Amino acid sequence: MVIVVEAEYEEIGESPSDPGDGVREDALATLSEKERAMVRSLKIFERVTTRFFREEEALIGKYPNKWVLMGEAGLLALGDTADELWEYAESKGLGSPHVTVEYLDPDPPVIL
Repeated sequence: MVIVVEAEYEEIGESPSDPGDGVREDALATLSEKERAMVRSLKIFERVTTRFFREEEALIGKYPNKWVLMGEAGLLALGDTADELWEYAESKGLGSPHVTVEYLDPDPPVIL
């Protein structure tokens, strides 16, 4: 079951030259359109995952053992499985890199 947290989703801007994104205009000018699109996608994905990792601890405390659908604007939906959240995202026209689905594990394995 998907629980919608945000009823409205504001589309994320895709400009690779947003202030603070670390991509120089002169460097972008040397890339093909396909490469510039890849840079834009990577920058969007970076903002989405940064938002998740910034909020992860609080989300685990509030929604342990749940899957979350996150966008740059924050938490969009909760679910019991990743598949149901991806299906929900697709039904709303959202997909990677604009959103990510992550598991909120209160006792994650230690990886050395």
